[in-house]
Amino acid sequence: MRKNSSVLIVAVFLFCGSFGFAQSISLNDLQNRFDGFSEALAKSLPFNASVGLNWSDAYIGQFFDVPPHFGAGVSTGATTIDVGVAADLLKSFDIPYSLAFFPLPVYVVEGRLGGFGIPFDIGVKFGALPDAPLLTDARVDVNFLLAGADFRYGLIKQGVVLPNVSIGFGVNYLKGGISASTGDGASFSFNDGSGNHTLALAKPTVRLSWETLTLELKAQVSKTLLIVTPYGGAGVSYAAVSKASYGVETRVTYDGGAIDDAGIDKIKEKVPGLNNINANGFSSSYNRRDSWGIRLFGGLSFNLAIIKIDLTGMFNLIDQNYGVTLGVRAQL
Repeated sequence: MRKNSSVLIVAVFLFCGSFGFAQSISLNDLQNRFDGFSEALAKSLPFNASVGLNWSDAYIGQFFDVPPHFGAGVSTGATTIDVGVAADLLKSFDIPYSLAFFPLPVYVVEGRLGGFGIPFDIGVKFGALPDAPLLTDARVDVNFLLAGADFRYGLIKQGVVLPNVSIGFGVNYLKGGISASTGDGASFSFNDGSGNHTLALAKPTVRLSWETLTLELKAQVSKTLLIVTPYGGAGVSYAAVSKASYGVETRVTYDGGAIDDAGIDKIKEKVPGLNNINANGFSSSYNRRDSWGIRLFGGLSFNLAIIKIDLTGMFNLIDQNYGVTLGVRAQL
């Protein structure tokens, strides 16, 4: 199986942690649903990693100007993934999902420093959540890390008529995970060709993780009009490998008894992708190589003295998903 996740997959674990699994489904069906969700997530990771540093000004100016140009603030938002594969996964746990979108939330603290000599600026961003309980009663732990930096070169400086125009290069690293105890236990049916069998899990802990490193080329245009700065741009991103994995840690029984090598071999043969299994659980991973992303982004900022409030919308042309972020910063 293949898998990774975002903070919104917590919904799965909240229900499972409280009520356990309501039904026994085919192990192959569960595997296929995790595969579909993992693939969709792996495709969306470069898009999610691009949250942050989408400042309204295409180029903020020189650091040694008077006053010097720099700024710092925080951005938060979310991007979406294919809601169909997310809904299918939730059905595996007898959880209905009726929203028209499935978001992956994220936040970063960010800063930008104007250049010197030539017209450029440099930005950095960082967001982290240590492995800590999200909701103690649901026994859900999450961890998260997003770090990135970019370099933007000002091609055109804003004048009476002309806007600011820049091109840039950025790098983003995204890593995270979720683990949860699923309550009373779970069971899945399995057919080895000669008959049905049951794989039972005693109070399993499910662990999901994901990771990607992306490179991005981008271009942006902006124009300040009194206290408002509208802006727009486009970016092309590339990830050599985006990784997604899941694991279940628990005591595993096969037809009510201890699982042996013969049972393990049958499952590996009949359930492609589920290749790591033993008496203490099972796990699998999925690597998507050479992932490309093309995003459009734009919005506007409200400029209140040195405080800027940014609202940005994003659209991923590759998988037709979208995102939105809200940022607040102090900028000179």
